[in-house]
Amino acid sequence: MERKYYIDNVRWICILLLIPYHAAMCWNVWGETNYLFFGENIILSTFIWLISPWYMPLLMVLAGASARYSLLRRTTAEFIKERIHKLLFPLLLGILIIVEPITYFADCYHNNYSGGYFEHYKIFFHRVTDLTGYDGGLTSGHLWFLLYLFIISLISLPIIKYLKYQDVYEKTNLFVLLIAGFLSLIVNPVLNFGGKSAAAYLVFYLLGYYFISNNKFVTEKIVKYRIYYLFIFVLTAAFNIYAGLHELDSIVNTVVFHTSRWFGILTVLGFAKNNFDWHNKITEYLSKISFQFYIFHYVWLTVFQFYFSRYTDKLIILFFVSIILTYLTSFATCEAIRKFKKIKLKNR
Repeated sequence: MERKYYIDNVRWICILLLIPYHAAMCWNVWGETNYLFFGENIILSTFIWLISPWYMPLLMVLAGASARYSLLRRTTAEFIKERIHKLLFPLLLGILIIVEPITYFADCYHNNYSGGYFEHYKIFFHRVTDLTGYDGGLTSGHLWFLLYLFIISLISLPIIKYLKYQDVYEKTNLFVLLIAGFLSLIVNPVLNFGGKSAAAYLVFYLLGYYFISNNKFVTEKIVKYRIYYLFIFVLTAAFNIYAGLHELDSIVNTVVFHTSRWFGILTVLGFAKNNFDWHNKITEYLSKISFQFYIFHYVWLTVFQFYFSRYTDKLIILFFVSIILTYLTSFATCEAIRKFKKIKLKNR
């Protein structure tokens, strides 16, 4: 099967965007405590409102598309083994060495925790509240996506086995494509933890598996109508921002939110397929390190923002300088891991 480079490119671009996204959360206007919180900022909150509806669901769609390529090369048993190795092990290790330090800084910032770093592990494993980790307690943190993806990868296998890819391919038309994304609206209340519905993410995973992976009809329609999708997304995104600023809450908001989510995904995929379906050494490198980058970036960001906040409250330092330093240290961390792996392979 021919590799879809635009899928790789969208994935690493989204992961690079995590740094400004998570940095901006420290100034949200909807009252979320976050690991660190420096006050309210409408501009940064607008940035979050603009991308949050479609951002992580898009990554789940891409994961579903990638899963089909993986299942074509592997048996079901091999696929499960690969999921354990690639998702479960990094999740558990990441909670121990990446997420716990983030909650440590959150506890110091919000609760004036003054104990030692290693002592905080006792709090981390014994303080179980809403699982956000903002209070220093146990959480999967930003690695929640690995947890969801691991579970969804496994529970989707019976569905994939029952509902053959070819059957969906033959029944696909533009109406099915446009309506399919709204299944997430219907199932969103199911298994919803902290605003993240496992059922809705399962829908996006399956949409990626069946519609995005290699369905030429779908990709052609996504590219052909990308301007229309963009128009719908801009309108609905503007309404989401307005609703957020004015604290509106109704069924209309919910429908518009999910419309923005699905058409945001279609817009990104349409423009990416048309303009970013290529690769070079730089994009290959970014694709290779994107997974490690995703795991490590948040702890570096938290370190910089936490210590800078002790000396200044200036946005240019806490936001922009922290972002630049986080990019540099995250790339350095990924490169160190790559070199360590090469040395390990040579010594075998």
